[in-house]
Amino acid sequence: MSDNLTGGSMATTAVRFASLLNGYLITVGPPKTITIPGAAELAKIQQITVRGTLLKKQFITWNPKLLKRQISIGKRGGRYVLQDDGSLEFCLGVNPTSTLFRA
Repeated sequence: MSDNLTGGSMATTAVRFASLLNGYLITVGPPKTITIPGAAELAKIQQITVRGTLLKKQFITWNPKLLKRQISIGKRGGRYVLQDDGSLEFCLGVNPTSTLFRA
């Protein structure tokens, strides 16, 4: 197994994977853009397993005036469902108080 996201088979930590998924930058414009610096590494992923606790699906919006996210439970009480194209949408986060973040 490889310990990076570019190897043939993948072993990584949830912290590393979450940092790539969530390391985006939103520019309110004009033009409005979302930049994902780790997109090239993410594009190589075909399959990954992450262990943890699955939370209810959440709907998150960005409030540019308050400069913060607003979070609410998603449709169908937060249950996950397959999309019309067969994909499953999810977000990955990590607990910043976890021992994984301590030096």
